[in-house]
Amino acid sequence: MKTITQEQANKQTINFFRFINNFNFGDVERMLNECTTCGEHLISKWNSYCISEGNNGSKGLLRLFGQLDSENQTSVLNWINNNYKG
Repeated sequence: MKTITQEQANKQTINFFRFINNFNFGDVERMLNECTTCGEHLISKWNSYCISEGNNGSKGLLRLFGQLDSENQTSVLNWINNNYKG
């Protein structure tokens, strides 16, 4: 595992929350397809979470992220840090 500084960790955390609050749906679909082995299933799950959260995509995405295993969480975080420049 790569060691990062506290400043780098803070920037990555901020970037994650910016993504959660400013994403577009195409980015989420691309992210789930590119960095997980079951993208279509996760997109379907995310869509149902969005509906159950009153069409709130951010809450649905946070809920989905919390249910991913640690390997997929790491893949999602890496994808966000490599692709989202919010």
